[in-house]
Amino acid sequence: MREAQNYKEELSRIYRTLMSSKRIESVDNSLLGGEAGALLFCILFEETSYNTGTLSDGLQERIHQTIAHLFLSTNHTFCHNSGIKWLFTFLNKKGYLEKGDYRWLTKASDQTSLLFLEELINKQNFDFIYGSTGIVYYFVYKEKQQHSYYRIYKKYLQSLLNQIQKEGGIFEYSFTESKPILGCINLGMPHGLLSVLVVCMSLYKKQILKRDAKLIIDYIVQKLIFCNTNNNLFFPKRIDKTSVIEESNQKTLAWCYGDLIIASTLLDYAKQFKDPLVEQYAHIILQNSTQNIKSQRNNVNSIWFCHGTAGIAHLYNCLWNKTANISFKDARDFWVLETVRLLKKEKIFNSIESKPCPISILEGLSGVGLMLNSYHTNNFEWSQSLLIDA
Repeated sequence: MREAQNYKEELSRIYRTLMSSKRIESVDNSLLGGEAGALLFCILFEETSYNTGTLSDGLQERIHQTIAHLFLSTNHTFCHNSGIKWLFTFLNKKGYLEKGDYRWLTKASDQTSLLFLEELINKQNFDFIYGSTGIVYYFVYKEKQQHSYYRIYKKYLQSLLNQIQKEGGIFEYSFTESKPILGCINLGMPHGLLSVLVVCMSLYKKQILKRDAKLIIDYIVQKLIFCNTNNNLFFPKRIDKTSVIEESNQKTLAWCYGDLIIASTLLDYAKQFKDPLVEQYAHIILQNSTQNIKSQRNNVNSIWFCHGTAGIAHLYNCLWNKTANISFKDARDFWVLETVRLLKKEKIFNSIESKPCPISILEGLSGVGLMLNSYHTNNFEWSQSLLIDA
């Protein structure tokens, strides 16, 4: 198909757009919502396309500008400083940022992040993007030697266990009221149980406070399996302590919540802990998600990664890479082509002068570009910024 060949052309157009400051919207410097996410895509694109071992002068200048921003922001959540420092850690691991420079960049900021994290834990804010879970994840991703962070990890895990034991669950945080919404359990990745599950699995994998981490992991997995309503393979968005609050009557395919991301995460759990029953359960849901795929197109109203075609395509690509199940490959190809089709249909590039392009990973071109680059290269390492295969 002609559209199948066009994804390389779209990759190049995304790169040119993101490298042209006149053609993009004014945004913050964050990883998931702004400039740092655009840098992540451009770095991986140059690495694949140019293969010179160094980054272009223009891209290096943009990185230096983002570094300068780090010292101006007082917000240390993953949507701000911790996300930017995740990118610096990624660059350090890949050899683009020297160890001495990396330590200089992060050392002082990390001390402030730890204080910021402690405040969020005290408030019982366990959100990934805007709360404690995202900062904990940055520190877990940061280093192999984790002993210096044990005290804050212990406090994070103990606060989660206390909320489970005393209140009956891990509750969604209300940013308007600055407190947990008692009784409301969000099942999603950015604001709910899934991100806590992934971070606890990462702690367990690194042999950190395994007992506490496993207690939380077991609680979340049981909750997820319980809330699959009436065995109909549809996950709700939210539940309370004992029942469903927002029931779903259709498959939900997205990164932020729903059948695809929940079952994908449960599959990762089953592989890590060698649980054949959960593995079978996850495979049934994932296989079901690929059925009647063309009819599901009408339920997806966005091209972007968070809850649109790009995120769906990437999740199926990860599943195909892990399982070699041909159904996931077919689903991936369908959603990749749908993404390319929508790029043209929405005339995103043609409307640049009158309406600048959104650039973020979650709601913009960076996320689309990262998905297409993984489709092209089979490189998924960047996905850990979104807790995929973390």
